[in-house]
Amino acid sequence: MYPLRGATLDQLTNLQTMYYVDDGAATSNCFGGGSPRFSIVVSNGTETGSLPQINVYLGTYPAFADCPTKNTWLSTGNFATDTAGLRWDTSQICPATFYNTYSGAVVCSNAGGYKINAILVGTDGGWSGTNQGPLGTGQTFLFENIEVNELTRFPR
Repeated sequence: MYPLRGATLDQLTNLQTMYYVDDGAATSNCFGGGSPRFSIVVSNGTETGSLPQINVYLGTYPAFADCPTKNTWLSTGNFATDTAGLRWDTSQICPATFYNTYSGAVVCSNAGGYKINAILVGTDGGWSGTNQGPLGTGQTFLFENIEVNELTRFPR
């Protein structure tokens, strides 16, 4: 999603989604390996390789390795608030911090002059633990109502 391309992180006021844990091929189909998550790709114009990301993990701190109820739609609530807790991974832009609050991520991002390039939803932790499933089929999640500020993708 690109609605905030060029915006600073403090201009992100709503970041949430609904997700469905499919009872597919994986043996447990839990969260793990940093997945599922929002990835906020940022840039300050000094990068020479791939752009850094701020990862915002779904699940429960500190492991984010929940095994939610399968075949049920669940809501994350708004992650662009400090009440969302320590789920903002700012280690790629502020190496001294890993788990951060939303306001901590804003301070870190603004101090480095970072601006949002894209916001993604990722599920790539099928390699982690029992999520491998038969033949490495891994995690299967569905998403709807992916909200970035006033923009909603895949509305219900």
